[in-house]
Amino acid sequence: MTDNIIQMPTPMNVLADRIRDALARAGRSRIEWIEATLDLASTLNEARERFPSNEAFAHWLVDSKLDADMMGHQTRAALINMAADLALARIVLQETKRNSWQLIWQEEMKPRLTSASKMVPRSDKSAESSDASAPAAKSDEQPPEKPPEQSPPKLTSRSPLLRIPRGEELTAVFLGKKTRTMLGKLYHQHGGKQIITLVLEALDAGLIGPNHLESHEPTLMLLFPSAPVGFARQFRLDNYKQRKQIHELLAKMKACRDQLLAQPERMREILAEYDAAQNAKAKIEIDNNRRNEALARLPSAEQELVMFGRMVWPRVDNLQGEYDYDQIRAAIWTFRDLDNWNRQIETDNRVGSRAIRIRLTCKWLNEYLMRHDPRRENPMRRILGLIQWLSKLMELAPEAECKWPPYPSTEAEW
Repeated sequence: MTDNIIQMPTPMNVLADRIRDALARAGRSRIEWIEATLDLASTLNEARERFPSNEAFAHWLVDSKLDADMMGHQTRAALINMAADLALARIVLQETKRNSWQLIWQEEMKPRLTSASKMVPRSDKSAESSDASAPAAKSDEQPPEKPPEQSPPKLTSRSPLLRIPRGEELTAVFLGKKTRTMLGKLYHQHGGKQIITLVLEALDAGLIGPNHLESHEPTLMLLFPSAPVGFARQFRLDNYKQRKQIHELLAKMKACRDQLLAQPERMREILAEYDAAQNAKAKIEIDNNRRNEALARLPSAEQELVMFGRMVWPRVDNLQGEYDYDQIRAAIWTFRDLDNWNRQIETDNRVGSRAIRIRLTCKWLNEYLMRHDPRRENPMRRILGLIQWLSKLMELAPEAECKWPPYPSTEAEW
């Protein structure tokens, strides 16, 4: 019975949704990028077979709003070529460090197919227009001669980059005609000079190399062609507000250039890690400035006190509430005595255990004060709270620096 079932072709709107979904996933993690690339290749190949010509296929992509940044003719050709051997494509994608589908096909997958004589690979220029019903080449047939490589485009009198600063350099790196045309149009629009300045700054920083980007939209990929598509589309250079944000982003990209070139698919994570490191550095600088200012105001009768890497006197903030010099000294002396006595317990001398025993030692005194001093006016409450805090500092960094207050030489004479 199943032999009589006719398999209906996948509807074109479903194929469009699959392409759209694969493009969205390609901008996420490396694992998703590989799976998305394979889905994109097979779906594009299936869709191309429905049309009699490249032109009809291209019109369908435009009508479906799919003819965007990474969907230019050469990129489509590379992906469709990959669909000829998805098993090999998966291996190549797992091994490569590249992010450009066109370069992956041209430099890594195509030579392996040719050398293995598995099939006669379609050239990049004819991949979309090849007849889907044509028989595959036999394994004993010789591969066709490699077509001569095209020379890079030159700046001519008809070039869209003719009157743009350093147009010859831009022509040499942006090999995609659509991208050069877009750059030429952008330069003459409002804010265009700022856009070209950003592009040239990225070029000087080494973020832009020769590429075949066929871009219809001025996204972040103009500054870093290897950027993940999904991430790059969040930033448009022709948007004034976003351009200010992109200017700040470019400074970060320049600082992370080597990492971005090595792992462009991790662009989002690399920039986030850079931000975290800069924020931590800024916090340390702010803390040091506060510390130096507080020490400069310290009275001669008092001294700096540090507990497990944290300066506890003079106070630089109110995170632990208000306390004075005598209270913190009393808390440190009590804490130190309790810790020394705890060290004598040989059965459990771990730092965490000692800290817990110190807190439990003060438990009933603290509860008594809570019962009989509900308005929290007794200064002993602050001392007990400080002891709790010191025990937690010890747990966090038991080997960190400590500057203890000296014990008074005479009792009651502090």
